[in-house]
Amino acid sequence: MTHDDPRERILEAAMDTIAERGMSGLRMADVGERVGMSPGHILYYYRSKQRLLLETLRWSDDKLAEQRARELPGLATALQRLERFITIYLPTGTAHPEWLLWLQAWALGAEDPEVAAVTGALNARWAGDLADVVRYGCERGEFALVDAQRFADEFLAVLDGLSLHVLHDTPALDPARAAAVALAIAAGQLHSGDGGTALT
Repeated sequence: MTHDDPRERILEAAMDTIAERGMSGLRMADVGERVGMSPGHILYYYRSKQRLLLETLRWSDDKLAEQRARELPGLATALQRLERFITIYLPTGTAHPEWLLWLQAWALGAEDPEVAAVTGALNARWAGDLADVVRYGCERGEFALVDAQRFADEFLAVLDGLSLHVLHDTPALDPARAAAVALAIAAGQLHSGDGGTALT
């Protein structure tokens, strides 16, 4: 989709609305007002509010995938790539719009196989990118030899848990502390004992 595509303008408006008002404040009328469309016109493109939420999640996650593809290969060390991956993944605060979308999608996915399939595919893409970072570190001798895909799948669950604490404004886990904890946990599994780069 191009920026002139009305569907993309709707998705941008939905994301802006979520950023300003949260998920509970997302209404078709508000999105329509931002793009100069009626709620019925928006429903022409996205059949329901749930469909709009799902497509907004997919669209925003595509942009994050593009960011990873653009930024990670340009970093020389695996440690730098891992740190950047963690920063991109974790929420920046309690009102992080992409994460608010994820929370809603997870809740819907518990009862809707279509939503679960979308979130599963997006999560697998994150895991694949992280596994590539780990393999890069293993090849360079920075990281211990581990099952990169297994590490990625399990470490994303750790990042999800830390993210929930950031979103709920847990005093001991602000974004900076959550990132530090995540890196320390990774160090326990990835630190190379053969002269590789220390992770802490």
